[in-house]
Amino acid sequence: MASVYKYMSLLRRPKKIIKLPPSIYSLTPPCLNEIFDYLSLKELHSFGVTCKKFQKIAGEYFQRTYRSTELRCAFDGIYACSDVSCNGQVSGFNQYIEHVSIHGNRIADEELDIFNYMKLNCNESLRKLQLLDVAITKRMVKMLRKNLKKIEVLEIDSCTMNGKLHRDLLRFCPNLKRLIVRRFGGNIKWLKKVYPKLEHLEIYQIGFKVDQLKKFFDRNKTIRSFSVDANCLWQNEDSILNANVKLDDLIVDIYGWEFRIDSIIRLLNRLYEQNFYKHLHLYAPYTDQPTTEQIAALQGLYKLYLTNYIAYAIFLPHLNDLRELSLRSCPEFFETEILAAKFVSLQCVFFEQANLSDILPFVHRLVNLEKINVDHFKNEDKSNLIVDLQTMNDEREKLFGAHKVTIFVEENVYLYTKWAMKSTNLTFVELKRSESYEWSHHFEYSHRSC
Repeated sequence: MASVYKYMSLLRRPKKIIKLPPSIYSLTPPCLNEIFDYLSLKELHSFGVTCKKFQKIAGEYFQRTYRSTELRCAFDGIYACSDVSCNGQVSGFNQYIEHVSIHGNRIADEELDIFNYMKLNCNESLRKLQLLDVAITKRMVKMLRKNLKKIEVLEIDSCTMNGKLHRDLLRFCPNLKRLIVRRFGGNIKWLKKVYPKLEHLEIYQIGFKVDQLKKFFDRNKTIRSFSVDANCLWQNEDSILNANVKLDDLIVDIYGWEFRIDSIIRLLNRLYEQNFYKHLHLYAPYTDQPTTEQIAALQGLYKLYLTNYIAYAIFLPHLNDLRELSLRSCPEFFETEILAAKFVSLQCVFFEQANLSDILPFVHRLVNLEKINVDHFKNEDKSNLIVDLQTMNDEREKLFGAHKVTIFVEENVYLYTKWAMKSTNLTFVELKRSESYEWSHHFEYSHRSC
């Protein structure tokens, strides 16, 4: 009997509690977001498709962090790359995708399959749609009716249409805020219509005189910005000068019209003097010193994009009111020592190609600078892809009254730096992915603008 009681007492003793490692499912969204900062888009997508909980958290992170990534729709999914054959599908985030591009020039049935995929899978958050080289039909538009109701930005580039643009497409976009029409022939009566919420219009390489521009501006008082190539601006001078509109921004591409630079500058200054626009964004090839000095004489010049590569010294004149400067690459012998004197108001600098030595003078000298974007780092060596944020931060701190600078870089540079330094957000300098910012595109400029 005693042995029985002894056995029972052993059973009643409290068992040793074995503590299991916490489940990843117990991590809060902020903790998971910190983990996501160390992942590539491909890794993020793989994580997000494991379960519905992670799909929601990863999807919302994707929506915030890859705002300007090009997303193309194919018949079998959405791809985050320029080539739909690459392994970059992000279809697990379909309900979080805000913008998508459809590239045409395919056989008709395959294009219909693409539109059908969008109809079935992209209804939650889609706000921007780009149609490039697509033969638009009424059947396609009908398939996208549900999507078009929510579209705020519509870009039509090099497309054809067997119908009328407004009647068969635009009237189904009641929330349209930005409309981009490039190289689109045929009837232009869509410019006679009213678009109640439209804020921006871009027309590019229309190829002939647009008699309806004055009517368009007179009827659409919500328009705040207008993008146009120099040819269209020149051919429609009277219509634009007589339009009763006051824009915040006029965006002009003068490529190919350098031979008429004097006349273009006179026209732009005349438009400024009659309050047609407040700020001018100019896309111009850098040709020579005299041309650049003429451009500097433009009134209201707010953003300047030099659209060709410069292989020799560049001596820019004083541009005290300029807020953004964009260069394809930083030329040798650039006047970095006198940056502060020439660009006192500069807030954003964009490089298509650069290395760290190119951007350091801007960080160290420009007090009002807030953003630097480097589309591609020149040197692909891993050690040179790690941004020394601490040294940059220390130098920035010495600049009296300096604003905090955010440096936007391609994903591989961001990840190398993140893994090496852990923190990418210091007091005066922060590093982010380029895709995390909502960059604006105009014309066919091969890189982004602030």
